[in-house]
Amino acid sequence: MPFPEFTIHQKEITSYAAKHSYFNSPKRISTNKIAEHFEISVSAVNKLL
Repeated sequence: MPFPEFTIHQKEITSYAAKHSYFNSPKRISTNKIAEHFEISVSAVNKLL
């Protein structure tokens, strides 16, 4: 998956979200779980995704 102009942190979070089917319907992981995994806020996850 190409990541144009993404920071390393954005790549890590986006890759993790994709691996855990965040971009599928229905989602298999929530922004809360992603935030917990990376120890960041939900709003930061929403901003990065």
